[in-house]
Amino acid sequence: MKTPPVVGITGVALLALIVGVNAQQVRDQGVRPSTGTAVISGTITTDEQTPQPIRRASVMAIAAEGGIARTVVSDDAGRFSITGLPAGRYTLSATRAPYLRVAFGAKRHDGPGTPITLKDGHQMTDVALRMTRGAVLSGRIVDENGEPAFGVQVRALQMRTQFGERTFGPVPGAGLANEATDDRGQFRFFGLPPGEYAITAAPRLTPGEVVAMTDAEIRAIMFDLQQKRAAAQQAQQSGQYTPPVPSPTPAPTPDEEKITVAYAPVYYPGTTLASGATTVTVGAGEERQGLDFALRLVRTTTVEGIVVTPPGVSPRSVQLMMMRSMPDGAGIAGLEALAMQRVAPGPDGTFTYRAVAPGLYKITARATAAAAGRGRGAGPGAAPAAERTVTFTAAARGGETMVITPDMSGGDPNASTFWAEAEVPVDGTPISGVSLNLQPGMTMTGKVQFRAMASRPTGDVTRVRLRLSPAPTAGVRLMIGAPGFRIDGSGQFTITGLTPGRYNLSGTAPLAAGSGPGPGWILESAIVKGRDMLDFPLDIGPNDSITDAVVTFTEYRQEVSGSLQDASGRPAPDYTIVVFAADNQYWTAQSRRVQSTRPGTDGRFTVPNLPPGEYHMAAVTDVLPTEVNDPAFLEQLVSASFKFTLGPGERKSQDLKIAGGL
Repeated sequence: MKTPPVVGITGVALLALIVGVNAQQVRDQGVRPSTGTAVISGTITTDEQTPQPIRRASVMAIAAEGGIARTVVSDDAGRFSITGLPAGRYTLSATRAPYLRVAFGAKRHDGPGTPITLKDGHQMTDVALRMTRGAVLSGRIVDENGEPAFGVQVRALQMRTQFGERTFGPVPGAGLANEATDDRGQFRFFGLPPGEYAITAAPRLTPGEVVAMTDAEIRAIMFDLQQKRAAAQQAQQSGQYTPPVPSPTPAPTPDEEKITVAYAPVYYPGTTLASGATTVTVGAGEERQGLDFALRLVRTTTVEGIVVTPPGVSPRSVQLMMMRSMPDGAGIAGLEALAMQRVAPGPDGTFTYRAVAPGLYKITARATAAAAGRGRGAGPGAAPAAERTVTFTAAARGGETMVITPDMSGGDPNASTFWAEAEVPVDGTPISGVSLNLQPGMTMTGKVQFRAMASRPTGDVTRVRLRLSPAPTAGVRLMIGAPGFRIDGSGQFTITGLTPGRYNLSGTAPLAAGSGPGPGWILESAIVKGRDMLDFPLDIGPNDSITDAVVTFTEYRQEVSGSLQDASGRPAPDYTIVVFAADNQYWTAQSRRVQSTRPGTDGRFTVPNLPPGEYHMAAVTDVLPTEVNDPAFLEQLVSASFKFTLGPGERKSQDLKIAGGL
């Protein structure tokens, strides 16, 4: 049965159903061997009109099922050979600075590529990988006097869509876009993907870069500098030199205001506000020079306040962090949130932030007190906040969220967490009287349940672990201290120490799931306030009380697999299979109900780990995994898709054909 022709959707394959649907329970397969007899070999060259071999490129083959990764290096002729591969599906990619990473079958440098399907003894010897030279950005940083600025940290950040927001973040491949200026103040980034960039410069922080002077003192110093320069020019012209008489430094009057100045992070072409930055767009292999700009001195001030702690919590155990306050979707302005300051309160709870530049800030306070007032978070033996360890964790799914989690509770699941927050606008004048009154963290209670294929024991339920973590988003989110967790033998659980924010839930159940080989337990749902936290992050506000959470683990797995062919029956590996929920409320940036995959060289594809429900499936060309969650894009696919339903534990086989050929 063929679907009627559909027009008006660019890049969408028209599909015809050619094989029936099979459904069965999903069971884990046995352990795959680590060696085999298959071979992948070929050559790596540049993508120039006259291709040149690329030597010493790293070529990696990774098994789609996991567990196997092989890397070889190309020779002087650009040749490579990966031998001893077991039968299976593999992704093949190559990297070599200053070229862009390339994946076999990818239409773009950042595309997912086409999996290679190998059988025992199969020798694929004609693989040709062509690499594109990356772009270059270079320039010079000077100080406020026009002198070269040495040792300034410069970063190139690329505009990308992350979690549904357009924002700037680190370039994939890390170190290529982060360096320090040399003795001439120059910087140069190479091997960059084509795209739109922002360039930021952060001066080295040394004691000499923060000074306190009156306006009169600043005028006197600038006058002396001008006199010295004029005298030096006169000496060069006449051959004689008369030292200028230094002007006396005026003594400040008691009422004269002292000010603080410091170097601030600067954004090309020379603004201290990220929202005022100018972006730079480069194509593949393009070089943009002359991206010069100067550091800026800004007037800074102090912010003073006090932390009021509950009984049993020492003020010195409180973690204090001040960051720029930025709205979601701030784009490039979100870069300003990367500037943060930490201080330790004194024994009386007072604190002072120094050298604070103008802007809107949020001060966050967190503290943990162990049960019965004991532990690292309380008492005279508590470690000062400044000595605590701060760890940085990248968010899942390739996002750029920075999660900051100082170790506070020592792992005590019965610890009590306290929090306070305050927004502080800073305009350059000293601020005092900020009060942070610590209040108890919120609590979530609920139950854990299991859904098995057959009636069977679940084992020791107390081994289940649940964790709430900040929901990924573009930019930076702060989480000080991990929430505590405890569970009893009946499956009743409590998560303590929650502070205001947006959370995702994850969990593990390392329990026996029946007898014999088979899948273990996985999270099926986490219903809180009538919504599933596995599909939608949970917003927790001040004094929020959650008492009815239901977390379900299951041993059921769902997947859809099949093959994609052109009109003549040949495999069609150049397409991307997109599977997405029929209900558009699930068309979100982090949805587990929107997935994509590339067919292998044999046209076979598998989309695993789908929740039960109704779905659409379509084949499209030239689309990236980060683009398939766009609701407008998915809406276009609906009319050119095949609709199907997955029941619990169902594995569906769905073969597709491109209408009209490739």
